[in-house]
Amino acid sequence: MKEVALQAILFDFDGTVVESERVYGEVFNQWMWKQKISFALQDRINAALVPGLTWEDCFRVVIDLTKKKFDVTKARDEVTKQIEQYILDVGLPLKQGVRAAIEQLSTQYQLAIVSSSPAKVIERALRHHQIDHYFSVCTTREDITYPKPHPEPYVHTLQAMRVKPEEAIAIEDSLPGAQSAAAAGIFVYVWPDKYFKPEQFANFAKVVYSFDEIVREVI
Repeated sequence: MKEVALQAILFDFDGTVVESERVYGEVFNQWMWKQKISFALQDRINAALVPGLTWEDCFRVVIDLTKKKFDVTKARDEVTKQIEQYILDVGLPLKQGVRAAIEQLSTQYQLAIVSSSPAKVIERALRHHQIDHYFSVCTTREDITYPKPHPEPYVHTLQAMRVKPEEAIAIEDSLPGAQSAAAAGIFVYVWPDKYFKPEQFANFAKVVYSFDEIVREVI
C-alpha cells in the first residue's frame, strides 16, 4: 500500500474501534426478556444474528422468529438509550491497539468513522475515550438510507471527505462491513470477528490480526 497516495483511513466502529458485542448482547437480551420472549426463542434469535447487522435488522429477526409484532423504531430507540446510559456509567472498551493506531495514523491521514450504528452511541463512546477529535467525518445510521453491506455508508463518507476511493482504505471486522467498503471501490483491511472465517474475505480484502500490521503498511 505504500505506493498508493493515501489520503484517508476509514474505520468501522462496532468491533473495530470498540469491543461492543458483549454490551450490546446484554442489553438486547434484557429487552427480549422484557418482551416475555422465552429463553429457547432467545437462543434461536441470537444464533441468527451476526456482527454487522443494524438494530432494525435484529428486531426484524425477532419478529420473524417470534411471530409477534413490535414497533421496530421504538424498540431500537429503547435499546439505544440503554446503551447510551451504559456508556455514561461504564463506557465501551476500546479494541486492543486502536488508540495507538488512531494517534499514529492521524499524523498523516484524515480519519473517519463509517458505521450503521446510531449517532448518539458513537459520539458518546468516542467522547468517553477522548478520541472524537481525531475523526473529521462520522457517518452514522442517520446519515444513510441503506446500511452495510450496501456501499452507501462508504460512498457518503468519501464524498464528505472529498476523497476518491483509491485514496482511502477501510478497516472492518465483519463481512457486511467489508462488502460495503469493497463495493464502494475501497481497499479493505479486515481484522475478522470470531463469527467470520478468513476465507470469506479472500477475494476482496486483506485479513490482519492487529492494527500494527496496518500501520506498518501505510506509514
